[in-house]
Amino acid sequence: MDPAPHPDAPRQDHARRRRFPLRLTLGTVIVGLLLVVVAGILVAWVYVREHTRDATADALAGEVARGLASDIEDRLEAAEHTLSTLVTETVARRMREDDPMGVALRLCDLLRWDDRLEWVGFVTPQATGAYVLRHDDGSVLCVHRAVGGGVVEERVAPDGTRAPATSGLRDLAQLEEVPWYRVGAEATEPTWGALYERPVDHATGRACSVGVRREGVLVGVYGVGFSTRFASAAVARMWGDRPGDAAVFNPATGRIGISTSPRVEGELRPLIDRVCGDLPRGLDDLPPTGTRTWELPRGDDTWIVVLRRFHVARAPPAALAVLVPEHTLVAFFSRWRGVAFGAVGGLLVLAVAAALWISHRIAAPLKTIARDLERVGSFELSDAPPPSSRILEVSVVSDAAARMKRSLRSFSRYVPTELVRTLLRRGDEARLGGAVRRMTLLFSDVEGFTTVSERLAPQALVEALGAYLDVVVRAVTASGGTVDKFVGDAVVAFFNAPDPDPEHAAHACRAAVAVQTALAAARTGWVSAGTPAFPTRIGLHTAEVVVGNIGTPERFAYTVLGDGANLAARLEGLNKAYGTQVLASDDTRAAAGDGLEWRRVDRVAVAGRAAGTDVYELLGTTGAVAAPRLAARDAHEAGLAAYFARRFDEAARRFDEAAALRPDDRAAPTLAARARAFAAAPPPPSWDGVDVRAEK
Repeated sequence: MDPAPHPDAPRQDHARRRRFPLRLTLGTVIVGLLLVVVAGILVAWVYVREHTRDATADALAGEVARGLASDIEDRLEAAEHTLSTLVTETVARRMREDDPMGVALRLCDLLRWDDRLEWVGFVTPQATGAYVLRHDDGSVLCVHRAVGGGVVEERVAPDGTRAPATSGLRDLAQLEEVPWYRVGAEATEPTWGALYERPVDHATGRACSVGVRREGVLVGVYGVGFSTRFASAAVARMWGDRPGDAAVFNPATGRIGISTSPRVEGELRPLIDRVCGDLPRGLDDLPPTGTRTWELPRGDDTWIVVLRRFHVARAPPAALAVLVPEHTLVAFFSRWRGVAFGAVGGLLVLAVAAALWISHRIAAPLKTIARDLERVGSFELSDAPPPSSRILEVSVVSDAAARMKRSLRSFSRYVPTELVRTLLRRGDEARLGGAVRRMTLLFSDVEGFTTVSERLAPQALVEALGAYLDVVVRAVTASGGTVDKFVGDAVVAFFNAPDPDPEHAAHACRAAVAVQTALAAARTGWVSAGTPAFPTRIGLHTAEVVVGNIGTPERFAYTVLGDGANLAARLEGLNKAYGTQVLASDDTRAAAGDGLEWRRVDRVAVAGRAAGTDVYELLGTTGAVAAPRLAARDAHEAGLAAYFARRFDEAARRFDEAAALRPDDRAAPTLAARARAFAAAPPPPSWDGVDVRAEK
């Protein structure tokens, strides 16, 4: 009697009617992907062009801003340093305030030596003192006045020659009315004032001043400063011969601080005022490195304008504007656009032709194989030779189909052919499964087993390895563990299955201690007999895994599956990095309870996992660990606490203490070196202390 039809047969016939030939499918998919790639290239071209344009303009603005900020900071630091030097000399009476001529010569020398300073002044409450100012030609105006005397003005040339001069500054008492004198009279350290207009040449600038006192009485005020005119040359120097312009504005005072040319003021000033007006709090609404970019039509071209907040400590905020022709920013794209589009079109045509040819070369032999396999499904086994192909995968499939037919032809001699055909048509299959349970996994491995195996003859290696595995298995099973399998010299075991064990974590930890203890006792006899010592590392982890019969109904194994088993294996390998014997996860340490001594070693993201895991060394049972090891443990954990708190110098010291108490330890020196490296180059704020491990 014919077997009953398979219940899925109508559905399979219906699905077969909706299928498409492989050649058409491959050709359509490949051509479609090519079209998607070309469209993506075009979209990426436009996107990259726009973003390259803006990014390049922003990079130019950043370059100018950094250079100008460095120049300004250099001048500010020079001014403050000069004031501190002058105050020190005056207080020590190396420079006398009642000697205006000597003060003037000293200040004049300062200007000649340091071109970062534009003027230096000293005024006493009696309107005496000195004031020196550098001119654009390099000469220095020197003004001084003694008590009861008139104002003496001289111009000192760059070569040191002197000549009478007239500045219009007839009375040094005028300087008492400018902001820098009033600020310095109240200051005990160099203090910067707001922008002001100098009485000598009416230039806008800033000054830093400080008062000199003896026994609480004001002796005089030193002032150092410069006008904003120096920045024009600085911007022009940093901008170089690039097309476009750059300008710096002070929107807070409503005036242009500096610019590269008067034309920049006329064209950019209204635009920047409008942009700043859109920000409720002006430039304060921009982050320190924030920018705003927009397009500005100018004639036949479009110019890109970048507005950047420009701020230097101790200086008022300002706006840096960069204006660059768009065509200069995207010149590369414009120059190669035609070539790129032509090349993409030509390659697309060639790719379509190649796709059609490849689809044919793949589909033709596979079609032959598919027809042959359909007959195999009915147990009709022909002896026709398989189709050949230069494509590796097609050739592999063809050879596999041929081997399968040969095997089935042999198999058909042992079983009824019709029965086999019936089973093949019905497609019966076994169902696998297991249960989810929280368990503790133990993974052990011999250190340097490859080297050990190379030194022994095969039979001797088998005997020695058998003795070693017997010691490990006895210790594990004595603690209630189940040995899963042997992987060469490695032992995989788990606790809490098949029989429930509420204290599986504690038993697994005690099993690890028992393994190391038993191996230490056995090594004496092994070494005397010439057998390897088999130093062993162990990893422990507690997690939810799948446990049950994994395999087929005819052949299966009682084992576990899940990420927890992988982590236990990674922890075993991590022992090598720290020179430890037993490492466990925080989950195992927490679940094991009391009665054990632990050392928190590090926080690690093992290979294959993104999250960090606190790793603990199992030192032994309570009361059985030597005091020096416990003291080293305490020093190490104190260092680790400082390390996670980013106190790297303190962490390094504590790790050094731990290493001194436990000379055979590699974990403390490793973390000490890492802490010193972070002390020299601190990690980013997002650093969470996790050491990412790429190796297994």
